[in-house]
Amino acid sequence: MPLNETDIPLDCIKKFRETSRAEIFLDVHGLITGLDKNANRYKKDWEHADEWLKNINFLKMNDKEAQWAAGRLLDKQEDYAHYAAAMVNMGLSTCWITFGDQSSLIAWRRNDRIFWANVPVVDFGKIVDTVGCGDSASAGFIYSYAKLHNPLLAVVLGNTFGSIKASISGIEEFPSKTEVRDVVNQHYRNYLHTMLDEFLTQEHVVVHEIKEDHIYESSLYSTDGHRHNHGADHARGSDS
Repeated sequence: MPLNETDIPLDCIKKFRETSRAEIFLDVHGLITGLDKNANRYKKDWEHADEWLKNINFLKMNDKEAQWAAGRLLDKQEDYAHYAAAMVNMGLSTCWITFGDQSSLIAWRRNDRIFWANVPVVDFGKIVDTVGCGDSASAGFIYSYAKLHNPLLAVVLGNTFGSIKASISGIEEFPSKTEVRDVVNQHYRNYLHTMLDEFLTQEHVVVHEIKEDHIYESSLYSTDGHRHNHGADHARGSDS
């Protein structure tokens, strides 16, 4: 998860992909935003975006970064869902879009079908310190996925870690594994029960399948308006 394109260069990612079967997680934050001399964030061109996407498995971005990468306004939940699904259809296994203290949206591939879902965040009340929230969320996702290989459950733990970090200053007060387990049980009990009911009844309340009859044109735009076109993409699920 590079802070910028020089911390972990693209060539390094390509070499890692060639020599390892490990799955690669990328938070696009440092590749699509920069810092000016006053430490203010600004958007920038995501250079060689096509090549990055060919060599990673998991893509994480926030809602603004998703719009910058898409090169268009993503106004509704459906817009983000279709964009995330289009990214997955290009070859990613998972695309995760965060919305700060609101929720997360995730799209993922299972067999030849693409699904998406909203995952709520944990509300701890007052926000104390947001520094490190993104890193904490990513750590929660990676830890959970390494254990369970389920991207939706990984976002649950990712959201939990990010929410916990926002409620404390620094990392010294971060709760123990047992305490985190209690937080997940308390805040996600109904959500997880609904997921289980869906599995048993095949009714889609939390998890939705992308089924579209038209072709998606998945593109990435740079800040100067240049278009990185990936051609026609069919962001659809298969019934097979």
